[in-house]
Amino acid sequence: MAAQVLEPTVYTPRARRVARPYVMFDKATLFEALPLDAASVVADRVVDLTATDVRTASGVTIKAGIVIDARGLPAPGRRPAAWAHGIFVDADRAAPFVAPGECILVDWREQNGATNDDPPSFLYAVPIGDGTVLFEEVCQGIPGGLSQRELRRRVVNRLVANRVKLTGNEEAESCHYALDQPPPRRRRGGQAFPYGSRGGLMHPCTGYSVAASLRMADTVVEALIEGIDPGRRLWTERARAVYWMRMRGLAGIGRLTNEQSAATFDAFFRAPLRQNQALLSSHDDVTGIGAVLVNTVHHTWPFRWRFDLVGWTNRKRWVR
Repeated sequence: MAAQVLEPTVYTPRARRVARPYVMFDKATLFEALPLDAASVVADRVVDLTATDVRTASGVTIKAGIVIDARGLPAPGRRPAAWAHGIFVDADRAAPFVAPGECILVDWREQNGATNDDPPSFLYAVPIGDGTVLFEEVCQGIPGGLSQRELRRRVVNRLVANRVKLTGNEEAESCHYALDQPPPRRRRGGQAFPYGSRGGLMHPCTGYSVAASLRMADTVVEALIEGIDPGRRLWTERARAVYWMRMRGLAGIGRLTNEQSAATFDAFFRAPLRQNQALLSSHDDVTGIGAVLVNTVHHTWPFRWRFDLVGWTNRKRWVR
């Protein structure tokens, strides 16, 4: 791992600690831990694939007993997505905002220059293990999202508000990816088996997929060894129900204002840790995720905001 924070902070807008560790992957170390010595690597672009064949841009066709489609996702277009812009700041300069050993998972404080009439976004700020802290403004679940220019303006506003001085030489990153990729259907015919973010393991409410994909890999491999459809083993009725409920959460997030978002996240982080974990991490905890969704709606205040959260009002607030 690149870095670990034992109790990350969230601002909703009140500050509170989350009583579970948060870990940042070290990609280089992860690659070293997953050697490809026994594999044949073909560096090419896939143009077509089936359950047993892969055709590349150079015209080569590769045959296999089963094809796993782990290509990630195409550009989201108008799909519900995560849109983010991040700036990497030296840890010393970042210290007035994020001290060493700390991180901010979600920051809904009114410091980014947006009003309640603008699509909402929050800050995510984490050390990445190389002496820098990533400050990233994130717009979640809104079709079309926000422009990189607007997201950068917002994150810079937050840095200024928290006495972080930029040199102008900081590296930056931008990203956008769909959050609504469904699990594979049970009857795929001659299709390849989709896996990772391509196969429903992108978390609709957080945008995370790497940990889940690594955790579920053995389940898929064991099913293949046993001659069982890996989709049946991975996507049980309970797992599909959890995914469906997470999608309801994504739909709710995507129609809230800044104030409503802060209130909803505050209600969520007041829930018991088991319920938090059910939404954020568990693959098939139907009881836990059902409880936290009901609890979050119940504790979102003022009462009338719950109608937006569940979709009774303002279903298309940010659709343009």
